[in-house]
Amino acid sequence: MSFKKDLERGKYYKNKALENLKTHGFKKLKIYNGYKKEYDISGRFKKKKVYIECKYSKYLSYTNKIFIEVFTTKFTESGITATDSDYYILYSYFDYWIIETDELKRVLEEHLRSICNIKNATHIQLIDYVKENGTYTNNTIGVIIPIYKIQKRCIFYGNHKKHN
Repeated sequence: MSFKKDLERGKYYKNKALENLKTHGFKKLKIYNGYKKEYDISGRFKKKKVYIECKYSKYLSYTNKIFIEVFTTKFTESGITATDSDYYILYSYFDYWIIETDELKRVLEEHLRSICNIKNATHIQLIDYVKENGTYTNNTIGVIIPIYKIQKRCIFYGNHKKHN
């Protein structure tokens, strides 16, 4: 996949996010074009200034799992560890999920604890686990997590395309 094509897809889903967020009461939405690791969209929700991260997974529709980026391959903060967002909006080909970023972090941590089989793991142990066992894509390291673990904690979800 070319960088240009990734940029086009990102722009498409950011615009789609504006439509979907508006239907759930988000207002005064503004997209930040280009690369901004802290968030993609700003707006207001429940009378508060909020920031939203927008992510698309082309494999989610086939695998029912999503890749959550955690670090770069140089182990610098990236993805969920670098964001300043209040919410994530996650997209598959047909569906979307809106979840509070802190809640997504809790789901990710619980998932890591379950696959590590450690009940009282510290953040350091979990970070070490991801570094050693994370999934690599291009220049990032992350965790693949089943969408059902995220969906049950979402504040909103829906369909953004009609199924054929």
